[in-house]
Amino acid sequence: MIVFPRALLRPRSERWTLKGVALNGGVSVGGLSPVSRTDGGGLWVCEQNFLLATPAQRKAGRALMAQLDGGAATVEVPRFVGDDGPGGTWSMDYSAADAAALRATALNVTVTVGLPLTGGEAFTIDHPVRGKRTYDVATSGALTAGEQAITFRPPLREAVTTEAIDFQTPSCVMRLANPDEFMSAMSLDRTVEVNAVWVEAFDAA
Repeated sequence: MIVFPRALLRPRSERWTLKGVALNGGVSVGGLSPVSRTDGGGLWVCEQNFLLATPAQRKAGRALMAQLDGGAATVEVPRFVGDDGPGGTWSMDYSAADAAALRATALNVTVTVGLPLTGGEAFTIDHPVRGKRTYDVATSGALTAGEQAITFRPPLREAVTTEAIDFQTPSCVMRLANPDEFMSAMSLDRTVEVNAVWVEAFDAA
């Protein structure tokens, strides 16, 4: 797996969205318009914008572009959560309290070290087969006896038992979707702009 140069490439902006497929059955006699999902919860698409201003940043950008092999290879793309994580302490310890099935959207979380979850946090589970996958907390219950019930999206990409849950450095296995537009031409002040569009990938590379 390619190692993303996280220390050198920190985006000026990023957007994570779940792109899904929904079927609309039309408007019924009663005026309802039923919509159903057919995609298992959608695929993550991430858009990141970087400004490479130093030689080290420019070389890291070119090296990453070469390793991505025109979008054929996969990389664990980091989510730069900042202050949106649980926070409170750098030492955090969260894990699944019990098993959850493939495509589950609810989980009991053991909070060993860290603040209670409030909803809106991003986290990653490093699945044995699917690798690192990112999820967003939708709702959270009260923290009781060191455990907290949460719901999240998208559905689990793989069943879990008691895997660790990473709120500090969430990331997702993805593929570059726009290799031809990844890096701009170098400007007169020797800066290079990078506009990356990443799509969640499920096949190994």
